[in-house]
Amino acid sequence: MSAQKPMISPYEVNELTKYCLKILTYTDELRGDTALKQAYEKAKELENSIRKLKIASLMENKTLICVAGMQGAGKTTLMKNFYGLKGDALSIELGRGERIPVLITETEVTAPVMNAIRIQKNEAGEYAAVECRMEANEFAHASKGEDNSILYLEMFVPYRHTYNSAVSFMLLPGFEKNNDYWRELINFAVNSSDAAVFAFDESRFSQGDNFEQLKKLTERFGNNIIYAITQSDASKDDNEEVRQSCIKALEIPQANADRVVCTGQYDDEKKNEAWIEKLKNAIERYASTTDQSVRDNARYLYDEVEHIKNVLYSIKEVLKSDDSAAVADYKDNTILNYFDRALAKKRKEYEEVLEKEFAKGAGESKRQMENILNSNKEKGRSLISMIFTRGNSIKDVQAARKNVMRSLQAWDGASDQPKYLSDQCMLSALATTMKALDTPQGKTDLQRLLESENKDSKKALKAGGEKSLQLTNDVCALVSQQPPKDYEIQTQNTRRLMSALVDIAVYYYGVMSSDDLAMVCSTEGKQVAGYTPSESKLEMDHIQKGAQEAWKLFVDLGTTAAGVKDMADASKRTGIDKLFRRPAKMNSSSMWKFAVGLGSMAGMDLLGDATINMIPQIAASFSVSNPVIGIPAMVLVASGGTIAALRDLSGVQCENLRRANTAIDSIYTALKEEELKRFDKQMARLRDTIQNNLEDRNGDVKKPMKAYNAKAQVDAALELLQTISARSREAFYAM
Repeated sequence: MSAQKPMISPYEVNELTKYCLKILTYTDELRGDTALKQAYEKAKELENSIRKLKIASLMENKTLICVAGMQGAGKTTLMKNFYGLKGDALSIELGRGERIPVLITETEVTAPVMNAIRIQKNEAGEYAAVECRMEANEFAHASKGEDNSILYLEMFVPYRHTYNSAVSFMLLPGFEKNNDYWRELINFAVNSSDAAVFAFDESRFSQGDNFEQLKKLTERFGNNIIYAITQSDASKDDNEEVRQSCIKALEIPQANADRVVCTGQYDDEKKNEAWIEKLKNAIERYASTTDQSVRDNARYLYDEVEHIKNVLYSIKEVLKSDDSAAVADYKDNTILNYFDRALAKKRKEYEEVLEKEFAKGAGESKRQMENILNSNKEKGRSLISMIFTRGNSIKDVQAARKNVMRSLQAWDGASDQPKYLSDQCMLSALATTMKALDTPQGKTDLQRLLESENKDSKKALKAGGEKSLQLTNDVCALVSQQPPKDYEIQTQNTRRLMSALVDIAVYYYGVMSSDDLAMVCSTEGKQVAGYTPSESKLEMDHIQKGAQEAWKLFVDLGTTAAGVKDMADASKRTGIDKLFRRPAKMNSSSMWKFAVGLGSMAGMDLLGDATINMIPQIAASFSVSNPVIGIPAMVLVASGGTIAALRDLSGVQCENLRRANTAIDSIYTALKEEELKRFDKQMARLRDTIQNNLEDRNGDVKKPMKAYNAKAQVDAALELLQTISARSREAFYAM
C-alpha cells in the first residue's frame, strides 16, 4: 500500500517560499507608486512567514533537535560545552539576545564557520534567501533578532558527535511572556523538530514560566523531551537533588529517568565527557520517528498557510485598487498572460509525466533494495545508523548509503560503469513529452498559424504565406537577444502565438536536455541513445541543409555578439560549442533533431526557410553558456544534497526496509524537483527575454507589466494554497 500523501509536501513548501519571495520582489518594484506602495508594505509581512517556511523545509531535510528554555537558562553555554567551543564561538548570550533560531551542524570544517540565511536582493535584483558568511561579533549581534531580513543563523562545527550534516541542533530564542511573534516562532520550531532538549538551572526550576513551557513541551513531545539541568558544576551534589525533584514533579517513570541529565562546565574533563555521553544517549533513545514529526509539523504549518493566504488577499486588493487602464487592458500585458497560461499547462503535463516515470524507477529501486537486504551478507546491519555515530556505526552509515546507491542502479553487463534507473526515467519522461509535441493528436495552435500548400504531392509551407511570415517574424522578435527596433506584433491571435511559442520552447528544452543527459550517462565503449524525433516525411536533404544554415546563423549571431571575427573564437566565448559535442555529423546533432521535430510539429512535409530561421533565435534566447544538463542520481547522492535526500538514515526507531524505501522515495522526489527547477529556470529566462523586448518597445508598459507580474504570482500562490488547504482539511478530518 502506498504512503499517504502529506498534507503539505516539501516541494509545496519550497514553491510557496518562492512565490512569497517573488511577490516581495515585484511589489518592491511598485512601491514608488503611491497607489501601490501598500502592496509592498503588506508583502513585507511575509518575511516572518518565509522564516517559518524555511524552518519547515529544514525539518524535511534534517533531523532537528531543538534546544529550548527561558532566557538566561544556559542553553547557549550548554551547546558550547557540548561541542567544546572556545573563545568567541557561539557567544550570543548578550542581554536579551538569542532572538533568532541558531542551527549547529557538523560538517567537514576545521574551525567553526558562521552563516546567516537572510532575505536580500541577488544580482538580478530579485529577493532571495541567501547564505552570508559572518564574523563572530556579527553573528552575536544578528542573534538579537533586530534585523528581520535574517531568517535564521547556522554555525558549522567540526565533526564530533553526529558525523552527519543531516542532523542539526536548533538553538531557539528564550521564551518571553510579552512577545507574541517570537513565542509563536518558538512553538512552530519546536513542532518542526524530532526531539527537544529543555534547559533550566536550579534557580529557575520552580518558576511558573518554566513549568508552563515544560507542560507545553511535554504535551507536544511526550517521552521525546529531554531535560538538561545546567550549571551543575556549581552544585555540591552536581544537581542530583534537583534532578530527583524534577523526575518527581514531572511524574517521569524510573525506567525513563535518563531523560533528565545534569550538565555543566567542569574543570575535570572526565565529568564533562560523562554528562555529554548521558545527553547523547538520552537524545538517541527518545528522538521521535520521522512520520510523527512530519505529521505534527504539518498541523502547525497549516496555520501559517492560512495566515499567508490572508496576507495575499490583502495584497491582491491593493493591486486591484489601481485604476490604471494600462494595467488592466494593455495588450502586451495580455501577451504575457497568454504565455503564462500556456506554460503553466505544459509544465503541469511535464510534471505528471515525471511523476509517473520516477514512480516506476522508485518501485524498481525498492525491489532491488529488498533483495540487497535479504542477502546474507547485508542482513541485519545495512541501515542501522544513529543520530550520534560511535565506532563501527560510521561504517554502518557508509554501508547504508552504498546500499541505497546500489538500489538506484540499472545493472548493465555491457559496461563496468553503472547506469542509473533515475537517468532512464528522465530520458523516458523527456521522450514522452517531446513525442506528444512532434506527433500531436489534433491540430495545434502552431499548425493553425501556418499556411500550407501542395508541392510535388507533399504538404509544404506556403511560399510567402502572410500568416506563416507573421508567426516566424513574431517569434523571432519576441525571443531574440537583439530584436528589431519599433517592431509590432503582427499575428492577430496572440493567444495562439504564445501557445505555439511555448510548444517550440518546450520542445527545444527537451531536445537539449535529452542529448546532454545521454552524454552524461554514456561511458567509454557504451553510448546511451538520446531522443530520436518521430518518423517524419520531411525531405532529409532539405532539413539537413536548413539545420546547417540555422547553425551558421546561430554562430554568426554569437560572433556578432562577441565582437570578433573568428568563428571558433566566438564559439568558445559564447559557449555555443558546448551545445554540439558531436560536430562530425550534422544529422546527429541536437540542432538537426530540433529542425526535424519542428517540421513534425508544424505538420509539414517540407519546411520553409523562414521557419528554419526560427531555430537559432530560439536557441539564442536560452543561456547557451549554461546548457541544460540532467543531474544523474550518482551526482545527487555523491553531493552535499545526498544527506538531505537520505534524511531517514539519520533517524531511529524505524525498521531497515521501511527506512530504505523512504530514502529511495526522497531521492526520486528530489530528482523530480531538481528537474522542475531546471525547467522553470530555463522558461523564466525565456519569459524575461519576452518581457524585456516588450518593455524596450514601449517604456510606458513597465508599470503595468510589473503590476501584472505581482498579480500573477499572488494568484499562483493562492491557487497552491487552496490546494494545500483542501488537502489539509481532509487529512485533519480523517485524523
